[in-house]
Amino acid sequence: PQLEQRQTSIARTIERLGARYLIDVGYMAREIYVTSKIAGDGEYPLVVMPWTEGLSMGHVVKKMCATQNKKGLFALSKAWSNLCLSMLSSGIAHGDLKHDNVLITLDGQLRLIDYDSMYVPKLKGLKSVLMGGASYQHPRRNTNHFDATQDHFSILVIALSLRALTIDPSLYEAFNTGENLILSHDDFASNMPTALIQRLL
Repeated sequence: PQLEQRQTSIARTIERLGARYLIDVGYMAREIYVTSKIAGDGEYPLVVMPWTEGLSMGHVVKKMCATQNKKGLFALSKAWSNLCLSMLSSGIAHGDLKHDNVLITLDGQLRLIDYDSMYVPKLKGLKSVLMGGASYQHPRRNTNHFDATQDHFSILVIALSLRALTIDPSLYEAFNTGENLILSHDDFASNMPTALIQRLL
């Protein structure tokens, strides 16, 4: 819903901020003609971004944990905190923060990708179009939660995961499912401390 309004507002905000953790994005309203029995024939929009060379945070964390690279995990934890503090101060929210939506470039910089559920101030009053990965979202989040605070929970989930892995990289092998770093929806929703929460405590 409101595709053009959302994508145009996101693109303009990213351009205005010029933050190094965001990748330029462009929206072209009627860029490609599609012949389709399902969607109908017509001109459709494109969202374009430059290709960014790098590896996902999930891939890098897996490798660091396998090699017990605590120094690297600590540096990643610090870089994540700096990125999040910068983003929070700008009044925007990504909306789907998770291990696969953070790239680490060849020179070690963090870049956020996948802006479909991003909140920027010009979108105030709209609803969220995506709920994000269950292993990174508060169990009570719903489509009405669409504002500059929507990343708070996922920021803390990733921060806690990285800090814990810095202390004990073996947590990755024990608790990673491919859909998380170490924390999962069950850890947030359970009435009793899970095996991971007991380990963290």
